Amino acid sequence: MTDSAFSYEAAKQRPFYAREATIEDFDSWLKYELERELNQQGYQNIVVREMTDALLRTVVEEDLVDEVAERFEQARESASLESTE
Repeated sequence: MTDSAFSYEAAKQRPFYAREATIEDFDSWLKYELERELNQQGYQNIVVREMTDALLRTVVEEDLVDEVAERFEQARESASLESTE
C-alpha cells in the first residue's frame, strides 16, 4: 500500500481549463478530503496522478453524464443571468 498504482512515465499530463475558484476547491478537496481518506485507509505515498486517474475513471464508469450536464447547464444559466444584469 506504499507503491503507486502506475509510474509517472505511464501518465499522460493534460491541461484542464477551469475557473480559479473551481480549481482551488478541487485542490482543497483532493488534498484535505480524498488524500486524508486514503491515508486513513492505510495508503502512503499518495500522488496526485493516482487520485486524478481514480476521479476520471469514476466519472466515466459511474456514467455521471446527467450530473455533469446539469452543472454545465447551471453555469450557462448563471452566466446568462449575470450578463442581463
